Amino acid sequence: MSRPPIRALLALILATAAGAAPAVDQARSASDDLLTLQRLDQRVADTGYRLARGAAPFCDQHMTLSGVVLHSIEQYGPASRDDARRTFGLDDALAVLAVAHGSPAEAAGLHAGDAILAVDGRDVPPPRDAQGATARVEAVARAMEQSMATTLTFDIRRGGVRRRIAFVPEQGCVTLFWVRPSTHLDAEADGHDVEITSGYVDRASSDAALAIVLAHELAHNILAHRQQLARLGTHHGLARYFGRSARLSREAELEADRLSVPIIGCAGYALDEALAFRERLWRDPLADALLRAPDHPAARQRLDTIRQATAAFGADPPMCGG
Repeated sequence: MSRPPIRALLALILATAAGAAPAVDQARSASDDLLTLQRLDQRVADTGYRLARGAAPFCDQHMTLSGVVLHSIEQYGPASRDDARRTFGLDDALAVLAVAHGSPAEAAGLHAGDAILAVDGRDVPPPRDAQGATARVEAVARAMEQSMATTLTFDIRRGGVRRRIAFVPEQGCVTLFWVRPSTHLDAEADGHDVEITSGYVDRASSDAALAIVLAHELAHNILAHRQQLARLGTHHGLARYFGRSARLSREAELEADRLSVPIIGCAGYALDEALAFRERLWRDPLADALLRAPDHPAARQRLDTIRQATAAFGADPPMCGG
């Protein structure tokens, strides 16, 4: 997947610019949209960081958690770049879009808006016409994730002054979290990344509510469900909704629901609040029957699974990380 949050902004920003409103109103609206999505990215960065750190005992593979979300000017279409420059002060350098609260990067003083000139002493290259729109962000994100250094260093530019910020990063489960602008309620995992729609982040009325959605997808990655289902020969397209493929998919969903509970608990979120969000979301049995994909379990079965896992966590809490 590897889709940084700004990649999907282009359609939204172009739609805004296509209206008949005066130019000043268009610019203000585009800037407001960008800032709203940045706030959603901040929420996901905060929650994803806590979950990945707290879930460390449950995953076999770990990565460096920087707590930093980046973006770059080339991720915007030509018609949208003036809006990005005006809103975020972007130039040709990579820049910080969000820094997870509670992370060592935040404690070290890294801020949203800082231009990133080098990471671990390696200069960030300027954009090139031949490379993809997200190539630089993806390359630097992977470099941070795979860094083996005990101290992660960023050479930044802030207010026209170059400075170096260094901190000791934490370790957590391998997963990067991204926001996709969409009004739909959707979240998915591909084995390495988790993507959630902006509509789903909006619907999650509390941090615990957002945590149960992201933890479920993180659990899919920890349990390598995408890879396991592929090895077992599950089908794609309409075939995945029937027979053995649908049964295996439903089992994977319930397994992710079970693991999501200790992940949430170890990250310090209120389990009763997380469960209440799922109950509100799935409280209409008719809507669940009509809208639920056949390869997903019924809401009642999923809620029972989460309740049982919550009771088990309370009775015998596991050894947590973080």
